[in-house]
Amino acid sequence: MKHTFRCIVSDLAPGATVELTSADTHHLIRVARRSIGDHIELIDTQGQLWSAQLVELGPPARAHVAPTPKPAPPTLPVRLWVGLADFGRLDTLVEKATELGVAAITVISSARVRRIPDREAFITRRARMVRVAEAAAKQSGRAVIPEIAGVTAFADAVATPAAGARVLIDPRGRAGLGELLREIGGPVDIIIGPDAGFDPTELELAASAAVQIARMGDAVLRTETAALAALVIAADCVGMLGA
Repeated sequence: MKHTFRCIVSDLAPGATVELTSADTHHLIRVARRSIGDHIELIDTQGQLWSAQLVELGPPARAHVAPTPKPAPPTLPVRLWVGLADFGRLDTLVEKATELGVAAITVISSARVRRIPDREAFITRRARMVRVAEAAAKQSGRAVIPEIAGVTAFADAVATPAAGARVLIDPRGRAGLGELLREIGGPVDIIIGPDAGFDPTELELAASAAVQIARMGDAVLRTETAALAALVIAADCVGMLGA
């Protein structure tokens, strides 16, 4: 059975025939080996997933869109704030967090971060992270691509208004993450530190900004591992992992 080929389309109307990009056309024909009449799926910029049928291989390829969108996996009501790490590890984090359905990812700097990239370097890296997120969304059938931002100072991160509660992960937390998320029962911003963790003054600043502190097991996890573990716990708390 062929895997479902998905691509992102910026201008999509129900029942219309849309033109695919040259990159998607090339991948569709040369790599995925699709033919006229084959089924594909389109992700629009409003976070909806659409069935479509190939009507022309071109180039460019064209597909006829279904009259209504199809159900897509739900987005996890979590915005992730994550400490700076090596760029390759951040790419991995973005890929896996997108597959898990995270709503947004913001990279933060803090006291124990060794080196902060300059603005231009991060702009280039962010563009790559967006491409990684788009590829992960297409692979996993996610219709929503997380917003990716940074680098944001820790003080600014804890001062940013949240849609719901805010939780920082640290071994000194008052409760386990799962227990706390079940108490909250709604949207949440989860803050993960760099590999070296948070400075005590940062915990004080977070507490003064009404950020709750939660622990997550006894092992010392790397930034991207801790972030993904937190997302899995959050997904379980809202019933997105099944029974």
